[in-house]
Amino acid sequence: MTRPNSWYQWAEGWTRFLDDSWRMWWTAPSYVAADGERAWEEEARRQERAEARQRALKEREKARKKEAKARAYDLFWDRTGLDQKQWRYFRALAELHFSRSLVFGAPDSRYGDGRPVYERSGPDGEQWTLVGVACPDPCQLRDWAEDLALLVHCHEYLEVLAKRAWAPFQIYVLDPDIGARYQERVLPSPIDP
Repeated sequence: MTRPNSWYQWAEGWTRFLDDSWRMWWTAPSYVAADGERAWEEEARRQERAEARQRALKEREKARKKEAKARAYDLFWDRTGLDQKQWRYFRALAELHFSRSLVFGAPDSRYGDGRPVYERSGPDGEQWTLVGVACPDPCQLRDWAEDLALLVHCHEYLEVLAKRAWAPFQIYVLDPDIGARYQERVLPSPIDP
């Protein structure tokens, strides 16, 4: 604080004397320690709040992913008409037909909302190789359908995929209701002039 026409000036914690030398205001060590403790506690509270925000964000993201996954499974079951028991038979037929240890992923939009099929290999089964897609949505086929085996659960599904073929597709029918398993190479339909 400065007063007009005055020969002294106050600054926070400092004072000025006539000899123009600056002197510090001293305080008791206990007050300095208390100020340091308050600053440390405030920093700890700030850090706690930041960590709580991070945890809340992670929990929301985890819940969002879980909800999206559940929604994808619901759509998959509705679209295919399979139930859990039929799916277990379908998986068993796939492993029997291919004579491999297979892992079926969650429905994936990259593969037409079908379930990617991986072959497990390596000494501890830690290497997974994408070998096919189970029950992809026929309306969402892309160029991956030319390179990967398509696994379906009924002949009707095969026919729908065959109508949409623009290139040769390798399709495996693994019918859990009757235990049938066979494969067909579907060629694109000729275009009528």
